[in-house]
Amino acid sequence: RDRILLVKKLRNRFELSGFAVCDIPNPFKAFDNDKSGTLDFAEFHDMVQQLALGLTHERINELFEIFDDNSGSGMDCKAFVHTFFPDSYHFVFDENGLRRHNDQSTAVGWLKSMAPARSMLSV
Repeated sequence: RDRILLVKKLRNRFELSGFAVCDIPNPFKAFDNDKSGTLDFAEFHDMVQQLALGLTHERINELFEIFDDNSGSGMDCKAFVHTFFPDSYHFVFDENGLRRHNDQSTAVGWLKSMAPARSMLSV
């Protein structure tokens, strides 16, 4: 039950912060510092903090554990979208798992463009 509530809280925080589900691949790419295609805990923690989603360290850890079953493989974007936004998964990714709405901006450009919005959210 707590896991379901945590998933709903994260989904609501994303929406209230002005993020659309199709935006999710951008921060994943921007925070994937080692370019592994997945986020380890430190990268995921940084992303959640920078996006000002208002989650405590404990809640971020609980979210991460949903994906990382002690395998150490981390979290990939497709699994994240599928878990937190299952009804929107096929809006973001096609049947081959490729991103449908891939605008020409880079992940870093997206992240920089969000800086003013992030600072306004944390006020």
